[in-house]
Amino acid sequence: MTHLFRLLPALFVLLLLQICIPVTAQRKWTVKEVPDPKSTPSLNYVSNPDGVLSSSTVAEINGYLKRLEDSTTDQVAVVVLQSIGKKVPRDFAMELLRYWGVGRKDKNNGVLMLLVMDQRRMEFEVGYGLEGKLTDLVSKQIQEDYMVPYAKQGNYDAAVLNGVQQVVHILSGTVAGDAYADALPADAAFPPDVPVQAPSYGSAPGSGSITALYQKHVGWGGFWVLLLYVIFFLAGLKTLFEKKDRTQFFDAARPWWFLLLRFLGCYVLLPLIVFGVAGVPVNIFTGVAFFYVFALVATSVTVFRLLAQLRRKELQGAEDDMMYFYARQLDQRWKQSIANKVLPFPLLYYRERVGRYLARLKEGMVISDTGGEMRLLGEKQDDHYLTDGQKLEEQLKSVDYDVWAENGGKTFKLHGVLLSSKYSHCPRCNTMAYYLESDRTIEPATYSSSGVGLKVYTCKFCHYQERKEYTIPRKSQSGSGSSSGSGSSSSSSSGSSWGGGSSGGGGAGSSW
Repeated sequence: MTHLFRLLPALFVLLLLQICIPVTAQRKWTVKEVPDPKSTPSLNYVSNPDGVLSSSTVAEINGYLKRLEDSTTDQVAVVVLQSIGKKVPRDFAMELLRYWGVGRKDKNNGVLMLLVMDQRRMEFEVGYGLEGKLTDLVSKQIQEDYMVPYAKQGNYDAAVLNGVQQVVHILSGTVAGDAYADALPADAAFPPDVPVQAPSYGSAPGSGSITALYQKHVGWGGFWVLLLYVIFFLAGLKTLFEKKDRTQFFDAARPWWFLLLRFLGCYVLLPLIVFGVAGVPVNIFTGVAFFYVFALVATSVTVFRLLAQLRRKELQGAEDDMMYFYARQLDQRWKQSIANKVLPFPLLYYRERVGRYLARLKEGMVISDTGGEMRLLGEKQDDHYLTDGQKLEEQLKSVDYDVWAENGGKTFKLHGVLLSSKYSHCPRCNTMAYYLESDRTIEPATYSSSGVGLKVYTCKFCHYQERKEYTIPRKSQSGSGSSSGSGSSSSSSSGSSWGGGSSGGGGAGSSW
């Protein structure tokens, strides 16, 4: 578990990077940057670059709109974007329909359905040729009665799918636009003469299905938070079974039940209370807050236990040189860590307490076995007591040595504190000067066979060298996907494209 908390700041930064992936992916889309679904035939009619809609919903929508175009030549594009910046959704929808040319050029029979998530706004942009069927009033009623109730619940799959179904009913002639508007009472949730095909994930807003709850509480940003939590959870579970470094007094002293309780409290109880009992939705902002609180709680538990352990050693009568050694170990633990900046409490308190120990013990005195007084030597003075290997370790900053010695005598005590470095103990001379000198490929991997790599480890003190060959996994057969993509691209350009239609501004918009 110790190693996890050493890496906790780095993992926290990793969290920030991971959860920023969706943020950069929603990079305030412009009209020219929105992926055109007709450029890839498998996408057909839906542009869903931020992954708001599920793949099953996208496939179902594509089926409806493909059958509609085959039977009527009408084209409907569905676009769901996280953000378009400060652009007005109405203007954006009109520009996008014209830029893609949705609908046939000679008929202008195109429709663009746009959802902008951060503005909580939906727009229908209707081409000239369809304004008689899909009027502004009918567009508004479809949004308010079939889409907005679901969108308010966070069930965007149902909102878009139901909206598409109603547009298809109108354009295919199943229900006339005028009859639709006249038959729809102002307070009706669903018109009785228009059948609604219930989505598989729930037929009404507020349904308790798993997918609906996922869309409501998780969504696109929460997915990354949950994925990182799973990785974090597995890493924490692994630390429970790791071999501890017994040269560190705080590692050697930790009982198994303490590690288990801390793991369960941080990884199970805390998320259960926050996201289960309290019902906090999982998204980018709550994810950042949760992991920050997680790091704060976990670090606080560790910090106060270590300080208590240090105090316990002092009460047990440990000599000043050993107390100094223990305090140096604790001081080194987070000395150069980014956690000092992102977790000011409790680490500033921790470093201040440990610093007090170090300042006091530097002036302390230890009685040697011969009865002489031993004091802590300075960095230049202690070099006289170090071997050549130990001097090299200090030069490499892999180990820092403290020497307590008698004045004018030969008796001394030596303690080495491991520093954060790329070096490890040499298997021959045990000097902390062993490092990875090179890592190269001998035989590159192919799609049919694995490759061979060679790592060379060298000791800077005794010059011992060890070569270790390792296997490079075969390349994955991703070429079929890319080749099919190129083939589909050509077929797209030949026959699967928008028709060059335009729009005069017909349609409607609603907020949720």
